[in-house]
Amino acid sequence: ADIFSHQSGIDADNVRRILSMKCGENIKQWDLRKRLEKKEEELAVLRTTCQDLLAGKEDYVAGVVGIEKGLRERMAEAQRAFESLNNEKSTLEEELKEEKSETRRLKERVQELLRERDQHSTKCEMLSSELDAARREVGELQRSRTEGAVALALAESRLEESESRREAALADAAETERIRAREAEEA
Repeated sequence: ADIFSHQSGIDADNVRRILSMKCGENIKQWDLRKRLEKKEEELAVLRTTCQDLLAGKEDYVAGVVGIEKGLRERMAEAQRAFESLNNEKSTLEEELKEEKSETRRLKERVQELLRERDQHSTKCEMLSSELDAARREVGELQRSRTEGAVALALAESRLEESESRREAALADAAETERIRAREAEEA
């Protein structure tokens, strides 16, 4: 498995080889110097590699910190949005309860109004039948009054006729009385 990513430019096999090299016992000073120089070159390469690693690590850490910061900001934003939605949900649930209560109250009011309408409708029917009966009674009374007026007019005309006859009879009686009184005077 690779220890370093390909983007870092570090050869993992070279680092392993440098770390696994061992020094032998039968080596001459010349060979040792060559090896030392070679090791110093390798050490310089290793230092450069380590510096590159450190620089890569810094970039990596900075990237990770940036990502973490972005994630924290998103999480905080998501938390705020969640709290806002939760508050809105609570508000909407409360409004829904109020609307259900208002709907229930309105349904009860509608039922009450329907009962009142039915009562008034019944009362209107009763009043209508009473009005019809009163109209019939008024009609009968008007007919009776008309008949009574006709009978009164007939009675008044008979009375006038009777009075005229009486007056005529009284006048005849008075004339007869005068004639008798004159005849009595003359006799």
